[in-house]
Amino acid sequence: GHVRTYFESNYRTSRKVVEDLLIEEIIQKAFNNKVGTDSDDGKMAQTLLDIKDKLLELSKKHAQISAYDSQINAIDDFAEYVGTFIDLYDKKEQLEKQLFDLLMAAKRKAAVAKNSGKKLENVLENMNNRLVL
Repeated sequence: GHVRTYFESNYRTSRKVVEDLLIEEIIQKAFNNKVGTDSDDGKMAQTLLDIKDKLLELSKKHAQISAYDSQINAIDDFAEYVGTFIDLYDKKEQLEKQLFDLLMAAKRKAAVAKNSGKKLENVLENMNNRLVL
């Protein structure tokens, strides 16, 4: 975490890593070779090859980190997308409950109206019977 943040903020390119971290060491090795304090040319060549390998490795790891970041973003987007379906499902359930409540209220009103209609029919029938008699 901290190492990644440090390199991402201070060393955005491999060139910057080479310039800041490795060139000084190369200059020091070259100076030592010229002065004769470090006469092993093979050691310096090996060090440079190791540095090159490490830079390639770091470059690959940086690409992997970018791939992981894009995967995380895709997963976050998918989770947000699924969240909209959850909201829609919850809203559907609320609407179903409201429709059921309306249906029950309509059935109660229909039953009341039917009873009122029967009473009215009875009253009208009674009136007709009186008029006929």
